[in-house]
Amino acid sequence: THRQALAQNIAERLQMECYKDLDSAWYRSAPQLVIVYNSLWKLGAMNEPIPQYDLVVIDEIEQFHNHLGGNTFTGGEAKRAYDMLRQLVVSAGRVVGLDAHASDISGAWLHTLLPMVTTIDNTYTPDKGTITLHANSETIVERAMQIADADEGTVVIPTSSKAEAQRLEYLFRGRY
Repeated sequence: THRQALAQNIAERLQMECYKDLDSAWYRSAPQLVIVYNSLWKLGAMNEPIPQYDLVVIDEIEQFHNHLGGNTFTGGEAKRAYDMLRQLVVSAGRVVGLDAHASDISGAWLHTLLPMVTTIDNTYTPDKGTITLHANSETIVERAMQIADADEGTVVIPTSSKAEAQRLEYLFRGRY
């Protein structure tokens, strides 16, 4: 993937090694490794073949080309990372590219490397319900309780405040 936090999250959820928890000299020995594009080039060791994996998953595949052209690489790191990714894809038993907004560009790129590529377009769009705006937080909580009391569906109250989220959790846990 192209994000460090995403790599750590994936590694935790799937119980895999995260590149951030290892010295780069040990990357090649991890049987399952979650790694960001910026560090891919470190899988290459002098006079050794590249690691071969049964499965290579490229998360956020649509974004990696843009990321490689960004300013987070120094020297020739972007080119080395791209070359390593290409080699890993070609030598893998199976490759899965994931992205919620994948375009034909990602499929076309994979077609340049692999003899057979299947593209699955997820057209499912969930019903997200009705969004309502309120003048203040009290009316939001009041309406949420009305919906919950009537068992009329799910209520989501977005907030950018951890303290507010904890206050609401305490309030609703006490009531329900």
